[in-house]
Amino acid sequence: SGHTLCAAAALANIRLLNEKNILEHVRDVGPYWQDRMKAELAGHPIVGEVRGVGILSAVEMMRDPKQRIPFEPDLQVGVRTAAALFENGVIGRAMPHGDILGYAPPLIITRKEIDIIVDATVKSVDTTYRALKAEGAV
Repeated sequence: SGHTLCAAAALANIRLLNEKNILEHVRDVGPYWQDRMKAELAGHPIVGEVRGVGILSAVEMMRDPKQRIPFEPDLQVGVRTAAALFENGVIGRAMPHGDILGYAPPLIITRKEIDIIVDATVKSVDTTYRALKAEGAV
């Protein structure tokens, strides 16, 4: 048996993606997202890598980014940074393995919203770094 209701919903979604030129929009803002995130976090003392495709991305934090040495798990750097990010008005997901913030924003995100997220991310990573430094963890 087919799932006609689900198929109808999927077709309606595809129709909207085409009518509203959503994929073209993502092709425009995706590189902007990646470029801003990488430029703002490049060389940060605890950022090991900024990676992603389009607007799907992740920021990985490490005790020693140059040697790719991770933080001790009990420091919960990803969770702490996600909490700081929330305090700065943005929801970012602390991934379950490693100290990684994951982002999957809506396809209709604007450049202004990207700027808000990137700025909040930098501020939050800085907050976490200062706390870790005060604790002697870096």
